[in-house]
Amino acid sequence: MESLGSRIKQLRLRAKLNKAALARKVGVSDVTISYWESGAIKQIGHERLVALADALDCWKVIAPPSY
Repeated sequence: MESLGSRIKQLRLRAKLNKAALARKVGVSDVTISYWESGAIKQIGHERLVALADALDCWKVIAPPSY
């Protein structure tokens, strides 16, 4: 299974964003983006996760399945 950090990086690269650009969109530092991608920070708060999903346009990726 793919880690959250590697998925964030994959989506960031797909969106053609560098760490600084993604950080500005999410409202965090580029160091925080690096920590998320490396796995140094394993938990991301709800507000940041929502901002990350918006910035990476990946709601379908993280949304829970509807039954």
